[in-house]
Amino acid sequence: MCWAARSPPRASTPRGPVAPLVSKGMGVAVIPRSAAEEPGPPIELRPIGPEPFTWPVALVWRATRRQPPAAKAFLALAIARAEATPSVRLVA
Repeated sequence: MCWAARSPPRASTPRGPVAPLVSKGMGVAVIPRSAAEEPGPPIELRPIGPEPFTWPVALVWRATRRQPPAAKAFLALAIARAEATPSVRLVA
């Protein structure tokens, strides 16, 4: 709950409309460091954890659809990287 506004929290894209509100003390946000370091209103960065903060990510595509060469190359790279990372679980 965003107590100042008495409204539930809302999701937003990194840095978009959220950074000006955070900069003025009207909320907090969890965004990637890369987005927090983009130009814009000044905001204070506070790391989460000492352990890395992670969340599930999914890569989805139509298996029956013909993929352009760039998409095929990206999928091959992403799958190879996932297979080489012990903490990643691939689901078919």
